[in-house]
Amino acid sequence: MEQNIATSDLTLTAGTLTIGANALTINGAISQTSGILTGGSTSSVAFGGSGASTSLPAITLNNLSLDRSNGISLGGATSVAGTLTLTNGVLDLNSQVLSLGGNSWVSGSAADNNHVDATSGTFRKYFDYPSDFSYPVGDGALYSPILLNFTSGDFTAAYADINLYASKHPNNGSSTDFISRYWHVGTSGISAFDCDVTAQYADADITGTESNFNGAKWDGVSWLDLGPVNTATNEITATVSSFSDFTASGPSVFPVEWLSLSATPVNGQVKVDWSTATEVNSDYFGVERSTDQKFWNELGTVKAAGTTSSPSNYSFTDRQPTQGRNFYRLKQVDVNGNFSYSPQVEALIHTQTFRAYPTPVTDVLHLELGAAAYQVSLIDVSGRELKTWSGLTGNSSVSVNEMPAGVYFIRVTAPGVTPWQQMILKK
Repeated sequence: MEQNIATSDLTLTAGTLTIGANALTINGAISQTSGILTGGSTSSVAFGGSGASTSLPAITLNNLSLDRSNGISLGGATSVAGTLTLTNGVLDLNSQVLSLGGNSWVSGSAADNNHVDATSGTFRKYFDYPSDFSYPVGDGALYSPILLNFTSGDFTAAYADINLYASKHPNNGSSTDFISRYWHVGTSGISAFDCDVTAQYADADITGTESNFNGAKWDGVSWLDLGPVNTATNEITATVSSFSDFTASGPSVFPVEWLSLSATPVNGQVKVDWSTATEVNSDYFGVERSTDQKFWNELGTVKAAGTTSSPSNYSFTDRQPTQGRNFYRLKQVDVNGNFSYSPQVEALIHTQTFRAYPTPVTDVLHLELGAAAYQVSLIDVSGRELKTWSGLTGNSSVSVNEMPAGVYFIRVTAPGVTPWQQMILKK
């Protein structure tokens, strides 16, 4: 039978105190010399009272609760399989690892006075499948959570780690506009994923003009521009397929300031258009494509404007996109060889099956088309377009009665659809 046990101070001098399937409430301090405190998948520990901060020894628990204004710290690796409840006080990781299981969640309203201080140590969350989790982290004084929302991916003994740094990123070259905060995200056992990331900074983190900020992701070599921050909520948002460091900075950290980037299917090809507001020592843009957002191939390059404070417009056509999802990004390369990446955009090339019958045909040719509006052309063997019908859709019919007997081709085209062609015989 589960028991609720409360104590003011807990002194561990020798032997092992096993919590078992019980709930232990500690309102004072834990003092440990050579004694051991053990828990398990059914054990619970709660810290309450108004005492000073104390240290929790390494332990495995089902539930861990904190309702003490002076908080607690970890004295060893701690695992929570059930609920972490944060009511009041800061849980200082103290260079240890706090692990939450795949079915764990956080209860309570995290804020400046009750969160997990992740400026030393690691906050780890296990994931059994694509799902989301908001890490209630801060620096002990300011609350700055980060949300990971996995929308796809492969998960095997998988977890994602968060480390928080209450300082300007060491590779952030902006001297005027930046935040004094960045989050490092690391994973194990997660592959081929898409993840929506939302990181929130505090007003006190802001240096310079917040409206100049873009989210930024450092991959160890260069910065990826994540687009403007939300100044109303102090949030950095992005969809990523890899992790590293996340922060916010003014445009001077990026060689170019992006205005727009789009990828538009046109007659089975994809037209990539982009605009920059400013460029500094920009040499060229490499246009890269991926089908999985993991492996990228360069399709070609476009010469950049160099150094300019005026908007510049660029375009590139991918003449042989793959069927299905095509992702595009730009690798902007400086004259000194440094480079950065643009955000990603997607173009969908539809796979469509058509049919023209009967063949041989005498007078009326029947067409089985999709739901879009298609252009259908009658072409002779030399490639000349003899007749064209526009706006056809669904099950349609066209007359070829006046055409001489012979071999012809029917060609079907529409925006975003790979051109399709079938040979027919006219009697």
